[in-house]
Amino acid sequence: MDDRVAPLLNGLRITFSQIRGFVTVASTNSFRQAAEALNLSQPALTSRIQQLEEGLELRLFDRNTRTVELTDAGRELLPVFMRIVNDLEGAVINARDHAARAGGMIRVACLPSCAASVLPEIIRRFRADRPEATFVVEDAMDEQVRARVRSGDVDFGICVRHDGDADLDSEDLFQDDLLVVFRPRHPLSEVERITVRTLARYPLILTCRNSSARAAVDRAFAANGLSVTPACEVTYTLTAAALAGAGLGVAVLPSTSPEVRSVHLVARQVDDPGFARHIVLIRRRSVPMRRIAAAFIESIRVHGDSVRSSRPAVSE
Repeated sequence: MDDRVAPLLNGLRITFSQIRGFVTVASTNSFRQAAEALNLSQPALTSRIQQLEEGLELRLFDRNTRTVELTDAGRELLPVFMRIVNDLEGAVINARDHAARAGGMIRVACLPSCAASVLPEIIRRFRADRPEATFVVEDAMDEQVRARVRSGDVDFGICVRHDGDADLDSEDLFQDDLLVVFRPRHPLSEVERITVRTLARYPLILTCRNSSARAAVDRAFAANGLSVTPACEVTYTLTAAALAGAGLGVAVLPSTSPEVRSVHLVARQVDDPGFARHIVLIRRRSVPMRRIAAAFIESIRVHGDSVRSSRPAVSE
């Protein structure tokens, strides 16, 4: 804003509708045309301009029966008021556009394996019916998923079932078995029934300790009176599968991990109830769910099982 004009406007009680009326009259040089453009009666527009002039203690127009001309003060204020009108109207348009996009945006925090295997097909089906929907999928470790839901940064989360989450509503989705993965011709290929004690005889490739899969493995070994010391500990399931493929050991991966379907690896189930994760959908308790997010949750309920069952099976 012009340094000479800013002090003039400071503390004055003038409204945007008055400023917009002034700019429209100045642009059309006609109270009648400006009133039509603003969908106002001419007396109503005239009253707005008079109120603006009174508030500024300045005469902005020289009027006669035929013409409307800006005074020197009006010409001084016109570029400033035009910027105010353009900036505010542009900001409103941008805000409305952002709100429209945000209204159709669904934010999900999800375990990486589920984000890579279960969600894509459900999202595809949902967007076929709701093309306005957009998604932000934050793949994260179990505790991070819960933290994102609690903070309100996402609409809901998909993670492992926990007891004692009093501030979260939890809905069971499915059981995600933990599979052992190794390269062909590994000795485990000849074992009819793989147990925890069977696994204890081989070098293991496990995900890091803060992962839900690792926590389940540690609990299963402890329940059998065993401890586990991995030959390799990794962050990502892709790395674990690559190490197993190189013959460095037996990887333990969730059945939802895309890597267990690799044609270069063999995946087998473990005969132990502890080798599983219970996958749940969580959301903040007593917080209303936006309609489009609620609709997507319903799509997960309807299509989740069929999407999982349509994926290639692994060896028993």
